[in-house]
Amino acid sequence: MIRTILMLLLVVCFALPAFAADKKEGAAVNEADCASDVRPAVKAVFDSGQAAGKTLEQMVSDAAKIGPNLCGVLIVAKELGYGEEAILLALQKAGYANNVIAAAAMDAGYDSQTVARVVGQEELAGLGYTPGPGGAAGAPVTTPATIGGGGRGATTVSPAEVQ
Repeated sequence: MIRTILMLLLVVCFALPAFAADKKEGAAVNEADCASDVRPAVKAVFDSGQAAGKTLEQMVSDAAKIGPNLCGVLIVAKELGYGEEAILLALQKAGYANNVIAAAAMDAGYDSQTVARVVGQEELAGLGYTPGPGGAAGAPVTTPATIGGGGRGATTVSPAEVQ
């Protein structure tokens, strides 16, 4: 009897963390894809729109009306083979503000240079992206740990530091 209880306890101790880790990994994958909750509905809108001969602008506008998940609409449209620039231009024609388009596009993993070309570099700068060489959108802005570059553990001293 004690042997059986110990064996069950041992199995639970080893199986439960593995089960929890598997569930946690699945949750992380689902959180990374902002289209997971709207993919079937948006795909249905695009399928029916293509069958009816609608333009990309009309299909994007109809799909965006499904709910607040514009990032999901952008991902599904790209998965269906539409170009990033064409999708972003369709959102502009549908009346969406550039800052909304820029934020959703960056969340959807669109190319930052394409986003900057369509909505303007200013919108990306507002999201924390700076121009790279040639004016193309670069890496996210990183702020220094201290103002002036000095501080504990700093390897350089700021020329602006009071002596």
